[in-house]
Amino acid sequence: ILNAKNIRIINLGPAVNYPGLDYAPTVSADGKTLYYVSNRPGSKLSDGDLSHDFWAVKKVNRYDTTFSKPYNIDTSTALGDLSVNTSRNEGVASISADQQTIVFTGCKRPDGIGDCDLYIAEIEGDKWCRPRNLGRNVNTEVWDSQPSISPDKSRIYFASNRPGSVGGGDDIDIWYTDYDFEFEEWKPAV
Repeated sequence: ILNAKNIRIINLGPAVNYPGLDYAPTVSADGKTLYYVSNRPGSKLSDGDLSHDFWAVKKVNRYDTTFSKPYNIDTSTALGDLSVNTSRNEGVASISADQQTIVFTGCKRPDGIGDCDLYIAEIEGDKWCRPRNLGRNVNTEVWDSQPSISPDKSRIYFASNRPGSVGGGDDIDIWYTDYDFEFEEWKPAV
């Protein structure tokens, strides 16, 4: 990268960036939508503070550098703390190639197994369905996070400090789980 002459690093500026937190970006497969986590105004409230919610910006052409105004991808309150964005902090998401599925990290949720778990949700129209915890085949009592879903939605890679890590102790390794289409569930993580 240091010798590459055709690479430009461009700050997305105040139209996208907020003086607070903006992190964990992921770009849609068509290159037109940037998803990220932010605690900007418009995020849900948590004990008087703005929570870390999923936001997005769009552009007309994948090579454009002009983005739409940021928008919160899930402002619904109908599901409370069981929706995609909640009053708790969400972090690191992966959007499927068809932009119909989101896999993300949710911490300390009512239906959680561990400290932070992986969740999956589909979009219907312009509303996200209730996220589902990926269950005990994937999540443990410790930290499971940083998901990345394959383009065909059959595999999810993620980071975990679960027992069985190569380094032992609190080391973090990369794990994966495959979807079992016959039984309609995620297989035990490897």
